[in-house]
Amino acid sequence: MGVSLLVAMLSGGAAIVLLHSAVWKMAHPRVFRQIIQSHGTLVARLARLLAIGVPAVEFGIGAGLLASLAVATVHFVAHLALASAGLAFAAYGVRQLSTGRAVRCGCMGADDMFGADTVLRSALLTAIGIAGALDGPLAPPRVDSGQAWIIVGGGAALVAAVLLVGLKPLARTPVSAR
Repeated sequence: MGVSLLVAMLSGGAAIVLLHSAVWKMAHPRVFRQIIQSHGTLVARLARLLAIGVPAVEFGIGAGLLASLAVATVHFVAHLALASAGLAFAAYGVRQLSTGRAVRCGCMGADDMFGADTVLRSALLTAIGIAGALDGPLAPPRVDSGQAWIIVGGGAALVAAVLLVGLKPLARTPVSAR
């Protein structure tokens, strides 16, 4: 398996995660705006704008990642956007965790809380974005056979499953370590 095929699988998984997140927020704008308002005074002032902007950016990056599998000019820009957004959200997650308050992030649903898994997911999305941007700027992954597309689809589903649900158990502190 070439690096390009691996990047295609990771990018497909990241796209699924971002599209899932964006669609949830778009379907529940009032709930997401209330979640943003709970983050503090400065962010609360921007809640209306962020409640529209965050899911729009997520959807745009997710769609761009899918398009990057076939359109060369989209590849570098979509991955650079993913790396930037992932880094920004990881930093914001660390900031929220440093307050010591239990704060909802609304990433994947109304009850999703900021935690180590949120920061880890964002850091992994950043890494996928960097890997994609370095994987031949302006050249899409070389996925050219039907068999390769099946591998990409399966890999993308696996990556999405890990990013959506698999990180929470990994980020928890074992009972014996408490």
